[in-house]
Amino acid sequence: MKLLTRYIIREHVGPLVFALSALTSLLMLQYVARQLANLAGKGLPWAAIGEFFVLSLPFTIAMTMPMAVLVATLYAFGRMAAEHEITAFKASGVRVRSLMAPVLLCAFALSIGMVWFNDQVLPAANHRLRILQQDIARTKPTVALREQAMNMITEMFFMRVARVNAETNRIYDVVIYDLSKGIERKTVYADSGVISLDPNGRDMVIQLYDGFAQEFVRGESRRLQRSFFETQTVRQKGIAQGFENSSGNDAFKGDREMTVCEMHRRYKSDAVDVERIRQEYVSNTDRLRKVSGQRITPPRARPRAEPLAALYCEQFLGRIAGLFLPKKVEAQVPAQDSLRQDAVRQDSIRQDSIRQDTVRQDSLRQDSTRRDSTRRDSVASPVPVTGQPGAGQPVPGQPVPGQPVPGTPDSAQALGQFPPPINGIPVLPRGSYTPAPGLTYSQDSALRAAGVDPMTQAVQSPAADTSEAAVALGAVNATGLQLIAARESLDSLAVEIHKKFALSLACFVFVLFGPPIALRFPRGGVGVTIGVSIVVFGLYYICLMGGEALADKGQLPAYVAMWIANVVFALAGVALLWRVESTTDNSRGGGFAEWRADRKARRALARAAKAKARESQGPVVSA
Repeated sequence: MKLLTRYIIREHVGPLVFALSALTSLLMLQYVARQLANLAGKGLPWAAIGEFFVLSLPFTIAMTMPMAVLVATLYAFGRMAAEHEITAFKASGVRVRSLMAPVLLCAFALSIGMVWFNDQVLPAANHRLRILQQDIARTKPTVALREQAMNMITEMFFMRVARVNAETNRIYDVVIYDLSKGIERKTVYADSGVISLDPNGRDMVIQLYDGFAQEFVRGESRRLQRSFFETQTVRQKGIAQGFENSSGNDAFKGDREMTVCEMHRRYKSDAVDVERIRQEYVSNTDRLRKVSGQRITPPRARPRAEPLAALYCEQFLGRIAGLFLPKKVEAQVPAQDSLRQDAVRQDSIRQDSIRQDTVRQDSLRQDSTRRDSTRRDSVASPVPVTGQPGAGQPVPGQPVPGQPVPGTPDSAQALGQFPPPINGIPVLPRGSYTPAPGLTYSQDSALRAAGVDPMTQAVQSPAADTSEAAVALGAVNATGLQLIAARESLDSLAVEIHKKFALSLACFVFVLFGPPIALRFPRGGVGVTIGVSIVVFGLYYICLMGGEALADKGQLPAYVAMWIANVVFALAGVALLWRVESTTDNSRGGGFAEWRADRKARRALARAAKAKARESQGPVVSA
């Protein structure tokens, strides 16, 4: 059996290496064609270009490895069936599942290796690739002027030339449009000039001859000033900027740049905020149901921790780290000392709790006093008192209750620099404004959404509805928008966690699915192998991407969306394998044409058998 195991594995190694190399090369060529415009013409060193493509390989390998495993399995079992080796094995008493056992074992080991690859190598490569792309985007090549065309040197500096002498860098009939001063835009006309690069290698220097410049005078939009010159120098800084490889100490990481444990830690911290906003949303919906009778079903609760990530990080990796890392040895403490330490610790904890309660009561008393004084001040003097310096005026640098804080999204929205409200309801994130005294963020946002001034409880417009139902509905909509934003971020983390494991386990699933297909069409050749691989992997990725889209919108749990494709293909593989094992033929089927001919012959035989059965019954005589 060891000889048979080595033979089966050796039959898969060659096709696996070839399929992985071919598929990776094809996807890399497509990626190079898309990125060629961003790399060409910037004077990048060959080391940077080589690093760019090397860092692009891990993502490509993560996508092509399951497909290469499927291609290798289809080719190996299809070749053995076409050369009647499967028939010989069956005649010797070796079943198909026995032939698949070593391949399944190797596929499971490969899936474990891909889990490590997708968890450690791929995020680090994606993080470094993003930093490298930022460095390449900051690189500015030297300017190549086009004749009889408008050349954009910078976003505020344009130049048009009639003719360029590439040998002497001489330019003729020059027109320069300088928009850097806003309204005081400047236009320069020159007969000729010489363009060169400053010795620092970054600034462009234009020496102009025989021309004039005209510009608008500051504060007088109807007055145009013109000045003539024989020689004038125009300088533009930062035109040419060479490639600078940054150190890569960027602390920010996206979802695809973090390991499973990093995503799990962020998931647990974000899940607390999501649950808090969800409970606030539930309380607002209950309030709306009580005042108006309208029922709104709250979204499902998210778990505080992702079970698969917790099992992987805390159990699997934690135990492995415990085997290799040195253990911490603590000195033994006598029983009396330990009891004394426990008593001291309990006393300190009790004193801390008493101190915290005292501080909390003092803060609550101060808050209530401040609210009462603010309410009395607002009632006693609703209009600022004139004649007294600083009376009724806000303290500089202090936020005004109910008003947006300068520099926040709400103040930017008031200036027209923030996106408009969604469905007429403003998005007011926490911390962007100070709620009115005595109101929470949700109540203040609800009043704003209902068109009510939180400070004076006055209607801002005659058409605004100030009923309690409208206020409750505004609170539900405001917390609903916050819940959607927080929930989408949390679900995307869960999707990325499950995708790493599901895509890795696809290697094992495709080995379970491939051999029954190969044994059904043994003489299909390479065409059937490639065709089946494309169809199967296309369906797999459609299920994967569709499930990811549904999970990001909150319509499916992340584990269902990411694992449904593996479950479906695994069940289909088990069913096909059971059918292959239960048949008594020797799997001598051919390609698709032979399968159609065989099916047509079977239908003809069935029709002939039915006709013969009707003839044997004889004519039916009616009474």
